[in-house]
Amino acid sequence: MSVLDEVWVANRADQALLATALAEAFHGGDLAGWLVPDPDERAAIYPGYFGLLLDGFLAQPNVRIEVSGSFHGVAVWAEVTTRFSLPIPGYERRLAACCDPHTDRFVALDTAMEHHHPLGPHDYLAYLAVVPKHQGQGIGTRLLQHRLTRLDAAGRDAYLEATGDRNATLYQRHGFQPLPPIPVSDSAVLHPMHRPPNPAQHR
Repeated sequence: MSVLDEVWVANRADQALLATALAEAFHGGDLAGWLVPDPDERAAIYPGYFGLLLDGFLAQPNVRIEVSGSFHGVAVWAEVTTRFSLPIPGYERRLAACCDPHTDRFVALDTAMEHHHPLGPHDYLAYLAVVPKHQGQGIGTRLLQHRLTRLDAAGRDAYLEATGDRNATLYQRHGFQPLPPIPVSDSAVLHPMHRPPNPAQHR
């Protein structure tokens, strides 16, 4: 493994670069066309939106943001004890400021995810993102393996919401199993997945 492939932990000083990486990675994602239909408008909205979310994640002691290389890939993990929450001061006002006129769709996404999030101890993979020019190089797999190896050793369950068949297939290869779909709107659906520790033992 080269230095560029190494996995390291980001912090508050990396927030702008993390937001840029997430915005680029999700610009063509499964929900992108529903959240913000116009690609140019989406490119303007996404960096501020992900920067806002990172304000919450980076403030939490139970969150670990792992990065591959020079922000080629990003994995945002939250260690949940009972219930997942992401307090962000002034969130509703700030969300409207960066996402208008599409705020209602972002709120609908938040509401669906919050309503269906499981209770109890688990690690939540909020985002796994690889910037487009580095996709197909095994970076997402490397980031997953880095964390899941540790969860298996600790006996921790994991949970995530896949946005489509392609990433759901990746997660299934790593032991995640599908749960009932989560409807966000008439045309947007999330695919929640659960992974027990050492999944081969549960087959």
